[in-house]
Amino acid sequence: MKRLACIYIGSERIELIIAQRGANKKAHIIDHALYPLQFDYEIFQNGFISTSSNQLLERVFKEYLRLAKENMPDKIQVIFSNEISRAENFLFIYYRINDLLEDQNALILTNEDELELFCIISELNISENFDVSSTNIMMAAINANQINFSLTNNGFIDFTEQIPYGYLKLSEMVETITKERTHYSKLLSEIIENKLRLAISHIGKRKLKYVSLTTKDAEIIAQNFKHDQKGELFIFNKDTINEAYHSIKELTPEQIRTRYPNLTEAQSITLQSTIIVARQLINTAKTDQIFLIKRDLAKSIVELQFKLTKQRELSTWIEEGSYQSVIAVSERYNVDQRHAELVEKYSLQLYSALKKRYALSKKEKRYLALAARLLDIGQFGGEDGQARASEEIILREDIIGLSQAERRIIARVCYNVKVNDYDKTMDTREFSMDESLIIAQLTAIIKLASTLDQSRKNKVGKLTYSLKDSELIVKVTTTHNTQLENYYFNRDSKWVERIYDLKPVLKVKRIKV
Repeated sequence: MKRLACIYIGSERIELIIAQRGANKKAHIIDHALYPLQFDYEIFQNGFISTSSNQLLERVFKEYLRLAKENMPDKIQVIFSNEISRAENFLFIYYRINDLLEDQNALILTNEDELELFCIISELNISENFDVSSTNIMMAAINANQINFSLTNNGFIDFTEQIPYGYLKLSEMVETITKERTHYSKLLSEIIENKLRLAISHIGKRKLKYVSLTTKDAEIIAQNFKHDQKGELFIFNKDTINEAYHSIKELTPEQIRTRYPNLTEAQSITLQSTIIVARQLINTAKTDQIFLIKRDLAKSIVELQFKLTKQRELSTWIEEGSYQSVIAVSERYNVDQRHAELVEKYSLQLYSALKKRYALSKKEKRYLALAARLLDIGQFGGEDGQARASEEIILREDIIGLSQAERRIIARVCYNVKVNDYDKTMDTREFSMDESLIIAQLTAIIKLASTLDQSRKNKVGKLTYSLKDSELIVKVTTTHNTQLENYYFNRDSKWVERIYDLKPVLKVKRIKV
């Protein structure tokens, strides 16, 4: 691909970028247009985008599509932001845009949060020249609806949380608190600190080297306060952030605009919120400086398209981030990590034995590993309640790299493994046919594999799976008594029999020490 047109539809703007592959596969932008929108307030207040706003969006989109086609790109990509996709009437907008594209271009729903985090790490890596694989970072990004907060451990995210206090919620608070003559900045600082309490406890003993905040106000703050700049990073030390905080903490938005006349009315509100959030982050991280990064996802998406290596990096990083995030979640719920590791190992071995005959995909392998790690997350619910508890926890946890649909699949697999009624586990009416098949296949694999460590005593020395006609031969070498494992293996083998049409046969070779 030599030329790409990208149309980004966000809650605050619709943006067109036309780029051409330049030297070193970098994106050289040859045309750029931006039209400001105010959909964020509508979505926040009403839950949907009004008819007049839809008409405006369609009018601007048609013009940008015309400009894009005039440049004869190899591909046109349309990307919706997370905020837009949360609108109640989003599907109407989606299908209308799809009709205008006439099926000749790519329409994308992007997981903006993950891309944003990847771009932050990439930007830090370029500007600061450090090895992300050995560095711990606290990252936050504030948008109209929420603050996305994440921690990395040796380069991969192992904790992520979404705090529902974006610019719109904070602006609403400003108006209410100003009327009541309450100290807004002090109250907001305490609210943010309270919302970050889980994250603060998760930091533990790790030493954070960097803290970053992605915000649309990065340039505005840089224009008004002392800073250093490296590439796209605006670097502020702790003293400057504290100075900025004290200069605005008791001011109303109108007073802030009087002091800093280069601000718009909206910026006078968001700037105060951004500085308070930045101060809370730098104090929480206990670092000497914070990086502010301008939010420019459209440009980042275009650059990624021209860097196949970066796209592979992004995919690998998200997958590894999902895995680390799942382990971190399971640790919070006191899951036996050794047992979870063995269930994962045995499940993946069985997957390898079945994948060729049953055309199992890499996606299913990934789901299998994550489900094995989350299997006992609801154990506090007791024998009768752990299945439902596991499913509910997985559905509400923020796990990097997993869409809501993927979480539903993994949650249902974990539920099924803990249920002993075969017919009950096959009730997947709320899922599509493809999803139901994946759930059934993964349930059968983990059901059988988990029986091999039923006693949680790591009895299996050597394990092999092999297919022989209509039999699944499971050979185990051990120095221990395996009566308990034998019992559960025979009880749970029916899932493999019915789903894969294979009869599992357990052959145990006991050896003396």
